[in-house]
Amino acid sequence: MSRKPTKLRNELGSYLLGYFRLKVNTDKADYSNLTQDEECTLIHEYVHFLQNITTTYGLFLLGCVARTNHVLTWVKQNSQDYAVVNEKNSVLRKNTDFLEQENQLSDLLYHTLGSDGSSSNESELNENTLFYKVEEIECGRFYNYEDEIFSPLVDNQKIIVIYSHNFNKDLKIKVELGAICLMETMAVIIEKHIGNRSGSNNNPKSPYLIAKDVANFLLKTDVSDNIICIVCELALQSRTPGEEFYNILTIIESYFKDEIISLSNDYCNLKDKLFKIANKYSYSITVGNDYLSDLNKLELKNYIISKVKEDFEFFFNGDLGLGFKLTELVEYIINNFNKDDNLLFISDLLNGNAGDKRKIIEVMKERGMPLLFTNTAFVGHFFPEENNEFDSQFFYLSVLNDYLNIIKGIGTSCEHYFACKSFNNGCVNDSCINNPRDKANEKKLCPLGVYFKVFGT
Repeated sequence: MSRKPTKLRNELGSYLLGYFRLKVNTDKADYSNLTQDEECTLIHEYVHFLQNITTTYGLFLLGCVARTNHVLTWVKQNSQDYAVVNEKNSVLRKNTDFLEQENQLSDLLYHTLGSDGSSSNESELNENTLFYKVEEIECGRFYNYEDEIFSPLVDNQKIIVIYSHNFNKDLKIKVELGAICLMETMAVIIEKHIGNRSGSNNNPKSPYLIAKDVANFLLKTDVSDNIICIVCELALQSRTPGEEFYNILTIIESYFKDEIISLSNDYCNLKDKLFKIANKYSYSITVGNDYLSDLNKLELKNYIISKVKEDFEFFFNGDLGLGFKLTELVEYIINNFNKDDNLLFISDLLNGNAGDKRKIIEVMKERGMPLLFTNTAFVGHFFPEENNEFDSQFFYLSVLNDYLNIIKGIGTSCEHYFACKSFNNGCVNDSCINNPRDKANEKKLCPLGVYFKVFGT
């Protein structure tokens, strides 16, 4: 079974979840003279960065970076084959307080990320959108490879959106509503509002507009962008976003539909009402043999934040001779973006006139920017404090993804080649592209060379 990517992307740009890497696909050397399309792409991908760092699910994905790194580097350091270790669940140095063990992690992500638009059926839906409409929404169970219910999600439901062809009712397409659909729908809505665009800017139906179709189907009306965006963000404040999105809308349809629809253009009152509806229902999660029950959304998020910090500290402290500041870096970013306990931090960007960029610029200045790239250069990043000690570590986090891809065999070169070349730091050569493992043997080590030197090739 193929694994869904954690890189949210289209032909205009991308954001790599968990590694704070944002790219606008342009050959320009910086962002000083972006076109309207490129500027809207920057807004869209920046929303994904905010989702990664301010929502419960995004923070969970961030914690997965630390766990995945530990599994693979342990394998390399102990000369074990990754596939064998993963299959047999060999004894690793584990954090016993994990919500899941390492062998369950990829399955959990697979199930909860949902559809990403890459299947052949979704291609048919995207190419012939006008001929399809939602016929029904199906609630199923999450199964593992042995057709057994996947234990970490035993109490959860998989949400399947079934589209039927207008002229051939036997032709049906199933799309799984998960985190990717919600993240993309949110980003499209905010990009459209701040960029003052009309329509959906010709985005493919899947994954960009699935959440809107689900909302319209369940509430039996054309639901406003404000409602959809807020419900998406509230759903992302959980570990099963697709199910949570469906549940919130079902509650609205049963008890609050007329009131919510009437507040569509009254952002502040709409936000307060939807938050009260969604926060009323508590969550239970299992840690070992114990249950943490009756957690509201903020308590759940704060619990996940504490686990992410522990994961990074557990896996990175002392692993590199640098004392490896990635733990402090991640903690700084988490604290800076979550200091006001606002569970609708991203949706608040809609509270203003269309085309007004002041709010998102204020967020960028006060909270910070991830690593920014073009096709040919590293543009930079931003922290609000002067002389911040984490600048160099930020780049190490992005390069970590290249190292993991290379040792897993799904990457053959360093994706930071052009970025490093723009630095003129003396580390760029043919090995970056043709044989990155040789970077470990060079006199002057780049971040990728450090990883190979310490963890192995």
